[in-house]
Amino acid sequence: MSAAPRQIGNAVGRILHSLGLSRKIEQYKAVDLWPAIVGERLARVTTAERVTDGKLVVHVANAAWRNELTFLKQDILKKIAAATGSESITDIIFR
Repeated sequence: MSAAPRQIGNAVGRILHSLGLSRKIEQYKAVDLWPAIVGERLARVTTAERVTDGKLVVHVANAAWRNELTFLKQDILKKIAAATGSESITDIIFR
């Protein structure tokens, strides 16, 4: 009986992959997990909005934080890859 859920999960994964949606789902994990990825301090001044062509678009409260985040970008990209299990996010656009 325990084999059935695994088979359904595998089937869903194959369907998503065949429809080209698995990569999009991987990318949107970054949007969903953004507060956990960057921590409470940065989550208060930023909002992950969307993913376009592998680029995560993040709204930032002000220019000073936008400048600070530019210096943290590579570290955040590594954290995104670790949190999502994927390197499908290739850049972050701070706006």
